[in-house]
Amino acid sequence: MSSTNLKIQAALLKLMTHSDYTDITVTAVAKQAGIDRRTFYRHYPSVAAVLAGFENDIISTIMQTLAGQTFSTERFIAGMNKNIARYYDFFDDMAVTQKHAFFFDHSVNNITHILEAALGRPATMNQDEFYMRIRFVAAGIVRVYLDWLRDGQPVSLEDLTKQLDTMVTAELAGMKPKAPGITGQEIEA
Repeated sequence: MSSTNLKIQAALLKLMTHSDYTDITVTAVAKQAGIDRRTFYRHYPSVAAVLAGFENDIISTIMQTLAGQTFSTERFIAGMNKNIARYYDFFDDMAVTQKHAFFFDHSVNNITHILEAALGRPATMNQDEFYMRIRFVAAGIVRVYLDWLRDGQPVSLEDLTKQLDTMVTAELAGMKPKAPGITGQEIEA
């Protein structure tokens, strides 16, 4: 990702801590990024495209932690932790202000897709049950991180990681990892 793309993305995230996403304009993002509108449009066709790029970056970070290896909740959570660290201010603001509920839904959907691509459905579980279980886990993961941020990190990230690993592993019991090394091609964000 180019340095200009990163500046544009950072500008949008900063603006989202002060404004509703739907109120943010290309002009505001460009001004916050210290660029002109023409430069913005050379990199993104719209504000929505910047947000989509941010979501893809989050997915990519998780996928990189899983690349070439059999799925494990520990590696998956490590990818989540990298995203929390990298975009801490945005996620902290989202947790505290509870703005941008649509982003919560997008995150749950993205995690659901990652888990669906990584895990096989047990023979004892029909497709609907499998999907509901995966979605339940995805929503739980997002909610735990948001609550942890909102509550001022009452436990260390290391302790949170251990607790999440235990809970997620228990919920995914019986779901075997598919072939090692899922790629972003299996994920439809």
